[in-house]
Amino acid sequence: MPDEYISQKHKQMIESLYNKITLYHYTTYETMEKIITGKSIKLSHITGMNDSDEGTALFKYAMSLLEKTKKGTKILENDGKKILEKNFIDFSSKIFSFSFSALEDDAAQWERYGIKKGINDTNEHCGVRIGIPMLKLMKLIKKIEEEFDLIVIAPILYVPNYEITNSMLDILSRFAMYRAKINRDCNITKYISQYSAEVKHTSFKTEYEIRLLIASSSPNFVKINGSILLELEEFDFNNLFSSIMYGPEFAPELKFKMRQLLLKNKIKIKPEDSKCSLRSVY
Repeated sequence: MPDEYISQKHKQMIESLYNKITLYHYTTYETMEKIITGKSIKLSHITGMNDSDEGTALFKYAMSLLEKTKKGTKILENDGKKILEKNFIDFSSKIFSFSFSALEDDAAQWERYGIKKGINDTNEHCGVRIGIPMLKLMKLIKKIEEEFDLIVIAPILYVPNYEITNSMLDILSRFAMYRAKINRDCNITKYISQYSAEVKHTSFKTEYEIRLLIASSSPNFVKINGSILLELEEFDFNNLFSSIMYGPEFAPELKFKMRQLLLKNKIKIKPEDSKCSLRSVY
């Protein structure tokens, strides 16, 4: 909703709500070190996520919706289909994602994102979890939103199937078309691409994922292996995190390195130990 329609009282209510929400990101110590020393986060391309149907299910559904016949005539002719497909590919290629979870200390998150696979099938438990207040993320977005074609924090919608009969996909695809209509934007694929990046299969629902999604065609961003770096140094980076947690079986020598890392970079947070009882089994 545009700012001019939101009263000051409502803005305060929204900020109060955001202030009570913390989003959590699970990663390895190695990646955490890069985040802190580089004062940046790396966003991965949407097609590189762990769901093989990532970013395409909703588009396929929307296309089937547009191909339905109306009074014996197809709504979308072949030329129109090719244009939509091209627009979708073009816009989707610009979308990058940074994943959070609503879960503060979760065994599945530690096991999936906090373990570094070693040689001879050994595992190194080097997981770190950072907490970032929703309010700080929203303020960050507000400052930089004009630099991007899209920037949004969105909870993932988990759907049980990607079939034509799926009512949730139906609602979402129609909402994308509605957004394009009210914004007088002929490029409907912009909204279909965005909402496609907010849908995953229900088998992933235990992740309770929330995504920071960014779309940009700007050549100014540093790109690393198909990912982009979002620089955060000028956004009070040292006070960005509200908490840091060591994962289960986190090595004492890594704890020492973490304390030195935080001290050197003037981040005044004392990491806490996970209460999760996950252990190595190999």
